[in-house]
Amino acid sequence: MIAHIDMDAFFASCEELRRPELKKKPVVICIYTRNKSSGAVSTCDYQARELGIDSGMALREAKDKATDETVFLEADHDFYRRKSEELLAILSSFTSKIQKTSIDEAYFRLGGDEVEKAKKIKARVESLGLTASIGIAPNKFLAKLASGDDKPDGLKKVGKDSKKDFLSEKDIIDLHGVGSKTEKKLEEAGIETVEDLREVNNTILAQKFGREKAASLKRKAIGKGSRKLESGEQKQISKIKTMERNSRSHRYIMKEIKQLAGELDKRIKSKQKAFRKITIIGIDTELNQYTRSTKIDTAESKKELINHSDRLIRRLIEEENASLRRIGLRVSDLVDRNTQMTLQKF
Repeated sequence: MIAHIDMDAFFASCEELRRPELKKKPVVICIYTRNKSSGAVSTCDYQARELGIDSGMALREAKDKATDETVFLEADHDFYRRKSEELLAILSSFTSKIQKTSIDEAYFRLGGDEVEKAKKIKARVESLGLTASIGIAPNKFLAKLASGDDKPDGLKKVGKDSKKDFLSEKDIIDLHGVGSKTEKKLEEAGIETVEDLREVNNTILAQKFGREKAASLKRKAIGKGSRKLESGEQKQISKIKTMERNSRSHRYIMKEIKQLAGELDKRIKSKQKAFRKITIIGIDTELNQYTRSTKIDTAESKKELINHSDRLIRRLIEEENASLRRIGLRVSDLVDRNTQMTLQKF
């Protein structure tokens, strides 16, 4: 069996640790524009969700739905990341077989009495002042679905014999990877429930969606999914910020890039990593995103990061007629720094 842990309203719950008085109020975590007069909702607690506020919503719309008690806070990802590392330490004390998929989610494998161990993990999480929901099932797809079945603070186990009944209770839109467009196309074909999807002829489904997508939908309907846990090794480190003013000036943008490079350099060194790929991210005033990347021989210094970023920014400015409002920097293809030093000596 595979378990999936999903932290409950993680960002908002982290903020409540610092300010316990927030626990009785709707809390909305935001990504602001430069003057904090606009932006979008990153996430929110369950009280805010009851007001109709949700992730990705424009800040203006969220404020229209808010009450006088609602608290809007800027996201503090460095703090959330530290709490996420504490969660990973808890999981590591129970198992070494972990696949971390995001800052607040992970798959892991447990032997023995999985439910009893899951209860102990939840108790340890509660000792941090947070809560989590855990789903246990024969594969990752079902485990993720089960973890969301009884949020917040839920615990659900779906066995091989019960997965058919479990899926039959779900709406098609609940299946991971099925969006509103796919749901609409299924409804047009007369497929309105998971049971309908399970029973529909494969040929009809393939005609509507293509062979590959049809096969994926059919696997979900019958509860099939991957059991492989991938390495939890971090694959990239990134930082993004909103600039004080819109610009397509190389000099001005590089000033911002140098600040991001300094922050990334500290994180790279703290993790004892080197990198083989650098990516520049630019977001313009219309929220269009542009990226430019380069692969390099393994590097680890701030100077190398800035030099390559400089060339990428020049390319982006020359090739795109865009005034940028946000700029980001990402390093990926990470390798252990000590291993790289050994290879260089060899």
